[in-house]
Amino acid sequence: MRKAIKLLVFLAIVVGGYFLLRPHVLWLDSFEGEIVARVEKSVPTVIDKRHAQNISEYYFDILTDDGREMTVPVDQLTYFKARASMRIVKRPFSSKISLID
Repeated sequence: MRKAIKLLVFLAIVVGGYFLLRPHVLWLDSFEGEIVARVEKSVPTVIDKRHAQNISEYYFDILTDDGREMTVPVDQLTYFKARASMRIVKRPFSSKISLID
C-alpha cells in the first residue's frame, strides 16, 4: 500500500513538473487568431553517398486574438491550403487546426 502511494506521489510530481516546466503544451492549448506568415524549414538529409533529400517541416506564425504571437507546427496539407491573414482555430485537447476563410 505504501509503495503504491509513493508511486502515485512520484508520478504526480513528474506530471506536474512536465506541465510547469514546459513553456508551451500545444495539445492542451486553445487559440483563435490570424496567420501572419507561413514558414517552411527544410533539413537536408543524406540517404547515401550519391543521394540527398530535403525533409520539410511546416509552421504558421500566428497572432492570436488575445495578443500572443506563436509558431505552430502544421501538416503539409494544412500548410498549402492556408494563406496569410486567414483565420485559424484550435480547440483544447485536440491536435486539429481549423482554417476559416
